[in-house]
Amino acid sequence: MPMQEIKRIILKALIYFRVSSHRQAKKISPAFQRQQCIEMARKEGFEIDEFTDIYFDDDSAFAGKKDNRDGFNKMTERWKNDPDIGAVIVYDSSRLFRNTRGFLNYKYEMELKGIELISVTEPAIRDTSPAGRLPATIIAAVNQYNSELYGNKIRENMKFKAESGVYPGKAPYGY
Repeated sequence: MPMQEIKRIILKALIYFRVSSHRQAKKISPAFQRQQCIEMARKEGFEIDEFTDIYFDDDSAFAGKKDNRDGFNKMTERWKNDPDIGAVIVYDSSRLFRNTRGFLNYKYEMELKGIELISVTEPAIRDTSPAGRLPATIIAAVNQYNSELYGNKIRENMKFKAESGVYPGKAPYGY
């Protein structure tokens, strides 16, 4: 009997990254996040097309507004409908969600479709065993805590500035 050729199926990965402030873009640049995610995809054996499989959101112009994530929404629609997608790769999980419930629901939805969530900086979130779910949940909770804590600090500081007679931000044009 002749040996049959075994065809290896190569799954695609989608890459998602974002920045939420101009200051953050200087610390962890979009170019750096992109490059790290591409390297991870290649290391893991996923195929990526750098023109169609990479999604980005620059939230810095809309700090704090969650409905302006066109890249995220397009990427989500893509993995929900493309059977060739095997993974979504992010630099870190806070790029996806900063609330625990949203993150865990999203990750669960991906798992139901057989799609892995891979974080460059948080390898533990990849494990879907009961023991692996604990670190992912803790990481998501820490992301939510940090987001809420920094948000409160910023609001309190802006309130203090306003009460002190200081305009909390850049002066209006022509002022």
